[in-house]
Amino acid sequence: MVGTKATGTCDKNPWWYSYADVDRLYEKHYNRESQLKDAIYFKDGAFFVKISAGIEDLTLEIPPSFLANIMVHLRDGLEKEWFRYVFWPDLNHGHLFLPDEIRKKYVKLEWKDYYRLAFGDRKLGVLYHAAEHFCHLDPANTRFIETRNILGWFDGRPMELTTAKLGDNLKHIEANNADIPEGHSLIWPVEISASKKGLFRIFDRVHNRFVRLDISFATKYGIYDSTTEEERTLEEREVPESPLPPHYSDEL
Repeated sequence: MVGTKATGTCDKNPWWYSYADVDRLYEKHYNRESQLKDAIYFKDGAFFVKISAGIEDLTLEIPPSFLANIMVHLRDGLEKEWFRYVFWPDLNHGHLFLPDEIRKKYVKLEWKDYYRLAFGDRKLGVLYHAAEHFCHLDPANTRFIETRNILGWFDGRPMELTTAKLGDNLKHIEANNADIPEGHSLIWPVEISASKKGLFRIFDRVHNRFVRLDISFATKYGIYDSTTEEERTLEEREVPESPLPPHYSDEL
């Protein structure tokens, strides 16, 4: 059986979990040896990531400002209790976006220049989807379904909540699955997962502990492991030998 099942159509769907299960699942997930595929790594004083764009595989240097904003979003979201954990049943990804007029300028460039400029642009935003696998028909999940759409900004603005609009399809409204703001275009999905071997570290004030995590731009999300059902299969990768940069560990 996969998790504690809710009533209704969620009973037999392996996609859905109950909030009542997340503590147990998170501890098991966090202590696994596996990590995200093609996660950001630290080398020679800079951060890099592999990204597949079009027919090319690119290695991009990621601006520290981008990473610092992501860390603050996660730290503050945990403190506000808009989500409980950074892993696949709860918050595990975000959708990066830019204003339409800016993206139209960047899309004319080579892939590498396009992403280099996009990830460093202060007009960048991200829509995080939390409670990703919390069944909306389970009363235990209601509180987190209401706060599952989180907008993060890269220009110093505070995060904010958004909701599915009436113009969205019925399935999205029921699960409160919001879209990015109007007048903006998607850039790339960012995947995030807590892991005991993660490169980055933030402090979770709710649980009073540090949490390590990884960030990836891999387009293929983890899939269910058919042998265990309640876990996701994440590809192994070598953990960088370089130490965590101080400003991405102790201060966040």
